[in-house]
Amino acid sequence: HVAKAMYEKGDRLYDLTRYDDAIKAYDDLIQKFGNETDTIIKQHVANAMLKKGVKFSYLKRYDDAFKAYDDLIQKFGNDFETEITQQVAEAMFEKGDRLSYLKRYDDAIKAYDELIEKFGYDFETEIKQQVAKAMRERGDRLYDLKRYDDAIKDYDDLIEKFGYDTDTEIKKLVAKAMREKGDRLYKLDRYGDAIKDYDDLIEKFGYDTDTEIKKLLIEKAIGKNIDCLSYPDRKNGTIKAYYDLIQKFGNDTDTEIKRQVAKAMSWKGEHLSYLNHYDALKAYDELIQKFGNETDTEIKQIVAKAMREKESSIQKKAKSVSFITSLKSRVFGAFRR
Repeated sequence: HVAKAMYEKGDRLYDLTRYDDAIKAYDDLIQKFGNETDTIIKQHVANAMLKKGVKFSYLKRYDDAFKAYDDLIQKFGNDFETEITQQVAEAMFEKGDRLSYLKRYDDAIKAYDELIEKFGYDFETEIKQQVAKAMRERGDRLYDLKRYDDAIKDYDDLIEKFGYDTDTEIKKLVAKAMREKGDRLYKLDRYGDAIKDYDDLIEKFGYDTDTEIKKLLIEKAIGKNIDCLSYPDRKNGTIKAYYDLIQKFGNDTDTEIKRQVAKAMSWKGEHLSYLNHYDALKAYDELIQKFGNETDTEIKQIVAKAMREKESSIQKKAKSVSFITSLKSRVFGAFRR
């Protein structure tokens, strides 16, 4: 109970922005109970060491943070108690994350490698989450270093290793890895591969009920798929992508997803208008009818834009009809003469 009270004292002091006092409280706990063998007390010690690293990072005292993480890893790295190994895995990830933040990408990759090597075959969900995060971040850092093939392979390794995991957090990481892979392929002008990757993402997670995954699908996968289709001037494919998006997510009640649906309906109208397609006005009408009573500011702006675009399309169409009528009249008059 004393160890727990000392640990909670550190947390409360930190909440009061008494950062130095908080770190001292953690140090007092570590010094007093650091050699205890009781499992619960060891957990408090490990937590205090991890919190020290996190607090030092927040205070931008990065060298102190790295030392705190390394001390924890060295002290408890061979412990088999689940709660403690979770703290070790988190410390290893946090170390890599801070190194990434400092753009020390090679060092960050080394930290992620050590985590993946040590815990890559662990079956505990919380530790698997840390491994999956490390694999994704390692892919991002490899891309930052312009090691594009290695980055894409890292995403593939993550997808293969955790693609069938049922934990929600790990599924999100897999979905993000697939998204990142597609984005990287797109930026490398590998449009066909990118489209296939987005299609794989939609097929795999298209019926997932998690809101974050749904947002990822609509904002990144389908949206970027539209961009890829647009680039080669494949306009009909683009229209189908909008249609699929609207059909799949049109009845969702989440505000952010409704915004994306409204944008898709607006873009659909604009593309049809660009193609001089007769369904452009219908597309704008459907958007106005569906979202015309929404109170969300962003959706109201989209509706207002659709109303302006509709009016512009009507005017263009009227001018076109007037021009054709005038032309027919002149041609018919010339023929009669």
